Amino acid sequence: MNIREKIKRFIARLQESDDRTKKIWVAVFSSIAMVFATGLWLIQIGNSVAVLDDVGEESDARPDFSSWQTVRAGLAEIGGAIDTGWQKLEEGRSVIIENKTPNFAAKNAEEIRPVPLR
Repeated sequence: MNIREKIKRFIARLQESDDRTKKIWVAVFSSIAMVFATGLWLIQIGNSVAVLDDVGEESDARPDFSSWQTVRAGLAEIGGAIDTGWQKLEEGRSVIIENKTPNFAAKNAEEIRPVPLR
C-alpha cells in the first residue's frame, strides 16, 4: 500500500470520527502549519537582511543577533504595549453602580416631602 492510499484511509477515518477527535486533529495540523510557516518566514528574513558594518557597507559577517532574538524582542514590546493599554482601559472604564454618598445636586428642583404610609 502506497502513501497516497494511507492518507486517503486516514482522511476517511477522520471524517467518520467524532467531533472531539476532529478538533484535536485540526489543532495538531494547524500548529504544524504555523510552525512551518513561521520557520520559512524566519529563514527568508535571515537571508534577506543585509549585514552592515560600522561604516554602513555590506559585510559578509553574520550579525551578533539572531532572527529569534529579534522576534522575541518584538513580541516583548508588543506584549508590553498591550499590557499598558489594558491597564489604561481598566482605569478609565470603571463604572460605579451605587455610591454611598450622593455627589450630585439637582438645580431648581422642587423638594419632595416624604409621605407617611398608613
